[in-house]
Amino acid sequence: MRRSGALGAWVDIKDYRLSLPQQAYTPKVAGPKHWHLEISPVFSYSNLLMWVKNISLTAFSILTGLMLCEGVSRILFDDWKSYNAERFMSLQFVPGFGKVTVGQAHFNGAFAQNDGDFNVNITINRSGFRETKPMSDADDAIWFVGDSFTFGWGVEQPERFSDFTGKLLGKKTYNIASPGTDICGYQAQIARVLKKTSPEAVVVGLFIENDVKKYHCPRGNGPGRQPENHTFLVTLPSFSITSIKQALIKYSALYNVIVPRIKQSTTLVNFLIDVGIVARPHAEFFRAALVTEEILAGTIDEVIHIKSMIPNDASLIVLIIPTRRELQEDNLEERFLRRKIINMLEKQNIQVADPFAQLKKKGFGNVHFSHDGHWTPLGHSIAAYSIKDLLAERD
Repeated sequence: MRRSGALGAWVDIKDYRLSLPQQAYTPKVAGPKHWHLEISPVFSYSNLLMWVKNISLTAFSILTGLMLCEGVSRILFDDWKSYNAERFMSLQFVPGFGKVTVGQAHFNGAFAQNDGDFNVNITINRSGFRETKPMSDADDAIWFVGDSFTFGWGVEQPERFSDFTGKLLGKKTYNIASPGTDICGYQAQIARVLKKTSPEAVVVGLFIENDVKKYHCPRGNGPGRQPENHTFLVTLPSFSITSIKQALIKYSALYNVIVPRIKQSTTLVNFLIDVGIVARPHAEFFRAALVTEEILAGTIDEVIHIKSMIPNDASLIVLIIPTRRELQEDNLEERFLRRKIINMLEKQNIQVADPFAQLKKKGFGNVHFSHDGHWTPLGHSIAAYSIKDLLAERD
């Protein structure tokens, strides 16, 4: 047995076995009779340094190229920020109710979806509502409160069911919807507007997928002013695919230029869906079977509280926004849940507008965008007619 040099390679001539470290070696046989085996390393330190240098230069070149493309994209495509919804949204503290999402005051610009579903204009007034009219115009108007559906996500302002309802009835409407919030947020928005105005009626857009959940709303009993935070909380960055895509949409012009063009290829999009980079359109996020009696009762209770907030002579109407799964598949569990919600609300003398039958009749692909989860203008018009019938009966 023989040890070759300081590299620590052991050779067992008798059993023809080699016990080598992780480095690579090249055996050399000195002759047929002597069986002298020499071990020489393939990689030297100089080769290793050269390898690291080449990789570093390649990475630097790629990074420099991407930065150059990013800069060019920002110059040539000045509308690249239109895919970022955070541009027109902000948070506001409402005394007694906490923080609520509102619009960025005085914003006026385009908002698009990178799948090509929509490209619309968003105008936010000084009060943070998607209205061109001041808050004073909300007095004696029909108020519409809800989440992004009621806000009119993906449609022009006149196409929203709030504006369309006003056109059908020939009455004033005012939209105080708050994207990304829930019934607690609806209460906060109503409280904001009630300080200066009073409604003729209030329409609540209740999206079953988002609004039916466990609640602990402050109901006006929360802090009277925004608490001062004297502690420094370190939030670790999230590296999920969704968070990375959101960051790229917010900060990268190159991403926002390339992605819409990539998504024009059905084959490539299907591949990205299969590997988990792109979510399947209208993927299932809500399950009616998980809604307990406690959750359902709590949700209805918060809607009842909205009724107690508004003047006695103002009507309260709840617009039921059904789940996508029920519209697509006629899912029995979600149908049962929708009907149960309607029944519970009507027992509390709350009027309910349920556009499900007409939405189903027109077809899911016509009332919902192809990729985005919200209603098309047709979906909004159907909802408007169902609301209009109830308000017309009141008159």
